[in-house]
Amino acid sequence: MRKKVGIIFIVLAMLMFGLHFGTGTIIKFFSKSNPEVISDITHEEIQENNQREAIFQWDAITAIDSISVLKTAGPIDKDAIIGQMIIPELEIDLPVLRGLTAENLNHGVATLYSDVRMGEGNFAIAGHNMGSHNVLLNRLYDMPERPFDLYLHDKKTVYHYVIYAKLHTDQYAFQYTEQAEADRHGSPIVSILTCDRPYEEDQRIFVMAELVDTYPYTIPLELKPSEKTKKN
Repeated sequence: MRKKVGIIFIVLAMLMFGLHFGTGTIIKFFSKSNPEVISDITHEEIQENNQREAIFQWDAITAIDSISVLKTAGPIDKDAIIGQMIIPELEIDLPVLRGLTAENLNHGVATLYSDVRMGEGNFAIAGHNMGSHNVLLNRLYDMPERPFDLYLHDKKTVYHYVIYAKLHTDQYAFQYTEQAEADRHGSPIVSILTCDRPYEEDQRIFVMAELVDTYPYTIPLELKPSEKTKKN
């Protein structure tokens, strides 16, 4: 009996925490250690993670709230980390995780397919658009429609992309995540899928970026601006 009461108390406490502080605060709380984890991971570990079996649950791309986040809350899965994505002007700095799960989406951007690779074809990823400022992909919603530098790295190579389009679509426009989209564009690209508005899922935003350069990863990390973004 005491055990059941204890479990009920814990569940109620989690519900109250979520309702009081909000989704963004919960995600920030469970993501506090992410920078340290990303800093410590090695390229060799990332290579191993890229070979691991991963789950791709497309129903994880859905509107979230405090309760749904609490159900899947926890520390980042180090075995899923395959790199980092940085968009300096938008203050976006997130881990890239292999596998499309609610747990991974709580921490960063997640790959949509098992065979995507940075710097090749269409590197298709997804993330949540939050109502809280500077949480996950919140800044993509109101970003100006002009070029922005976007960087991916795997602790060995920096892949420098420039954003060339922001598309508002319905929820079924998955053609932008396919390899054929990179073929049509004529160069390797990144496609980032997120919700058009926080907590709604019937409309999507796709942010598209093209590869412009690659160079060795260094510590400290060097982020070279492109000529296209220098003009803005």
